[in-house]
Amino acid sequence: MCGYIHAHGGAGILGSPKSEMLLCCQLVLDNDIVAFNVTYRLAPEHRSPAGASDIAAAVKFFHENAEDFNINSDELAMGGVSGGGYTTMIASILLAREDKAHLVKLQILENANLGTCLDDAPENTVQQWEKAFRNLVPYDLLA
Repeated sequence: MCGYIHAHGGAGILGSPKSEMLLCCQLVLDNDIVAFNVTYRLAPEHRSPAGASDIAAAVKFFHENAEDFNINSDELAMGGVSGGGYTTMIASILLAREDKAHLVKLQILENANLGTCLDDAPENTVQQWEKAFRNLVPYDLLA
């Protein structure tokens, strides 16, 4: 069974998993998946990429403990709405830097505020961006 790690929206400064519980429940019912509606550190109390680091840690945790949650470790997806989508995108870059981008098979970025946010950060090269997507193989999560 596929596991989906969800990051709530809120522009990276507000919100909680509770705010998108209904969305996650609907995903579970419609797609026969296990959804993990995780929390992550928010600004301004925590500087970026703290929240993305939390999501990347969740990916690694659920991959390593997949059997405990009755999910297939090779069928992990992650995503989020608005700020949560942005946070999961940054998490994918952090995973790629550790050569762990292959842990996520699909990203669902709904209304993610990406813009040109990565253009000004010299440590985020085009090669790293491409590497983050190289192993994202489409998985029939949302039909």
